[in-house]
Amino acid sequence: MAHEANAACRCVHFFDVFKCELALFRKEPLLIAAAVILILVPSFYTGTYVCSVWDPYGNLTNLPAGLVMLDDGVEFHGKSYNLGSDLVNKLNEEKPFKFLTFSSEEESTAAVRSGDIYFSLVVPADFSDKALPGIDAGKLKFYTSSGRSYVGMEMAKAMARQVADEVNAKIETERWKAVLASEKKGRDGAIKLRDGSEKALSGARELEEGLGKIDTKRLVSAGKELHDNTTKLAGGLGDKMILDMLIGVKGADLEKLAEGAKEYQEKIVELGGGLERLQAGSEVLTEGLGEIHKGLTEFAASFPVEKEKAESLAVSVVSEQIDLVPAPVNGAAFAPYFMGVSLWVGVLAVGFLFRSIVFPKSVADKPRIAKIIGKWMTPFLISSTAAVTLGLFIHFVLKVPIADEVGYYAILITAVFSFNAIILSLNSLIGDAGKLVSLLFLVVQISAVGGAFPLATQPHFYRAISPYLPMTNVVFGLRAAMFGSFDGNWLIHIYCMLPWLCISMALGLLASRRFNYVDDDKYGPALDMSFMKHNK
Repeated sequence: MAHEANAACRCVHFFDVFKCELALFRKEPLLIAAAVILILVPSFYTGTYVCSVWDPYGNLTNLPAGLVMLDDGVEFHGKSYNLGSDLVNKLNEEKPFKFLTFSSEEESTAAVRSGDIYFSLVVPADFSDKALPGIDAGKLKFYTSSGRSYVGMEMAKAMARQVADEVNAKIETERWKAVLASEKKGRDGAIKLRDGSEKALSGARELEEGLGKIDTKRLVSAGKELHDNTTKLAGGLGDKMILDMLIGVKGADLEKLAEGAKEYQEKIVELGGGLERLQAGSEVLTEGLGEIHKGLTEFAASFPVEKEKAESLAVSVVSEQIDLVPAPVNGAAFAPYFMGVSLWVGVLAVGFLFRSIVFPKSVADKPRIAKIIGKWMTPFLISSTAAVTLGLFIHFVLKVPIADEVGYYAILITAVFSFNAIILSLNSLIGDAGKLVSLLFLVVQISAVGGAFPLATQPHFYRAISPYLPMTNVVFGLRAAMFGSFDGNWLIHIYCMLPWLCISMALGLLASRRFNYVDDDKYGPALDMSFMKHNK
């Protein structure tokens, strides 16, 4: 029991040790500032990053995209339509993205490849002609660049689906209007068909009645008799002897001749009346048949000449995505971003191994530039090896295809040289506080490089500083070399990192005033290795 009491008593003395540690803040006032900064680092990191992605979908109006309208329009049921023009006008009015108008498909795809725009919407010349009649589906072409921004491509795909749905709804409305108009024309044609058939029926009945009033057998016999008698009469009247004899005909005979002529006249009148009725009935019948023909013609014209396809009537518009700068999967598209971040963290960690302003006395008389280059060579070598290892891992282990291997490794090497120069110069100028500043600088770059969402969807502050940050050029340069983004121009991003390298080297020269020299046998790494000696 006494032993346990003594152990507890010894543990209580931790407060004495704690007071000694707190006393360090009185001896080193800067330690208080460092502690406060470290307290704020988590909030700074979270606040900076969260603000950068605060409302990306609310800032889509800043995302540059291309728009090409080539639709020639179509005549459909006697009315002109241009669905492409209507679509473009609506997009320009609503402005879901920052649309830039291009005159040709080639011009817009060049802008996608160069990275000037994130995607391009092209409305082909035959869009209305295929979409509206229902013979085929109209295609909206979307040119994307997943290697430039995978999230940007997903935004374009979401827009493609929305646009296709809206145009399909509009086409469905217009097509139903045409169907209803066709139904009216068909109804009007059917009414004319009915009226015409009634007239034809009336004419047929009149014709039937006219024919029924005529004794056809008698008409035929009378006609034959008329023909024979007329022939005889003509022949007899042509004979001078008969004519002379006729002059001496008796009254009774003349009466018979007169009766015969009268009967002949009645037959002619009867025949004429029947023929008139026949003609009138025929005319009415002809008019009725004409009305029937006209009604049938209008009825047939109310239906499309071509046969619609059921699937095209159901889905009139589809979107066709063409990825001009493809990244195989989401992880591959994010690789450049995480590679840039990991390289900075790796260089920062290497900085903890060495003392940036402490030298052995044996090199005290060496030139300042020689001291700086010599001091930085080991971190450069370690970081460069790490960069090449990272590049090989991404390429051969994760199997991410690399479009330009020379540019790929050139960007990685330039990145570690620039990062090392920045971090080591900060460490040389302000000591260990330089490591903290480097960490905060990393937080700012992570937020402003546009890794998670397209840079154009971030707040203005991040868009303004992004082009001047070294990590931005590392990420963009890797995207250019790996996927062919920005027309594959990775060299421009190396040029943009060189000023950081040169300025950091100059700051390193200024730090030479703070150089310290120790005996060669006391010179060692910044990392405390005493635990290794203790174990031995």
